[in-house]
Amino acid sequence: AVLPRQMPQPLRFESNIDYVRDILRSQHAFNAMGEEFVPSDRIPLDFRFHDYQRQVNSDGIPSESVVRSVIERQGRDYRQELRGEHPVEQFRQKVLTAA
Repeated sequence: AVLPRQMPQPLRFESNIDYVRDILRSQHAFNAMGEEFVPSDRIPLDFRFHDYQRQVNSDGIPSESVVRSVIERQGRDYRQELRGEHPVEQFRQKVLTAA
């Protein structure tokens, strides 16, 4: 009485690396403009998005600071490139270079 007559098929856990890479490649430059997500270059310079970014990133972008500190300690970026180079060129493996 507690179990159904037929049990559902078990869930299959599979890799989603290719899906995530495709989303990163195709949507990394999208940002919110009101209720829409649009490419950053379509957001007018006087839209509130830019004011917000200036305020929250006035001391630097926190995620970039974390990556930079890891590169300084380890000599390379910590992010893995499981299926070749990152699909977005600006996020590809960075190695510490002499300043």
